[in-house]
Amino acid sequence: MRAFGPDRPVGQLAVIVSAQVLALRTWFAASAAGPAIRAEWRLTEAQVPLLTVAVQLGFVVGALVSAALTLPGRLPAPRLMAAGALGAALCTAAVARPARGLSVTVALMALIGLCLAVVYRVGLKPASSWFVARRVGLFAIGPLPGALAMRKLIPLLSRPTAAATT
Repeated sequence: MRAFGPDRPVGQLAVIVSAQVLALRTWFAASAAGPAIRAEWRLTEAQVPLLTVAVQLGFVVGALVSAALTLPGRLPAPRLMAAGALGAALCTAAVARPARGLSVTVALMALIGLCLAVVYRVGLKPASSWFVARRVGLFAIGPLPGALAMRKLIPLLSRPTAAATT
């Protein structure tokens, strides 16, 4: 019996966790680029954290809306995750466009959080049902919060260092 592969629990878990790590990395992109954003947009020290806080508030709203509408139970999980990841990517690209005001950027960051809530919640559904039914649920649920934690690490690792930018 094969343990790995896209049709096996470990293969499915690898796909879900990989998709979440890649999608959720947009969460802290503004924090990682904070010093550069602050300098280029001439923001104050108090304005930069608004970008990250907006993502977190959007995530909370997105989780509540997703739960209220029971989206993971109504729509196919792969399409819902893809739509959330695409939405987060498009909003992140829109933030990168110059000549955006702070209020527009904060709104886009909130939309990123909303989209990421869909990605995360949809990933939990197969881990808590499909994997539990196959008696690997505890193994499967652990990497998902880990993927959420990795969202902060990847953008920080890709941030240029002070030595590289001088």
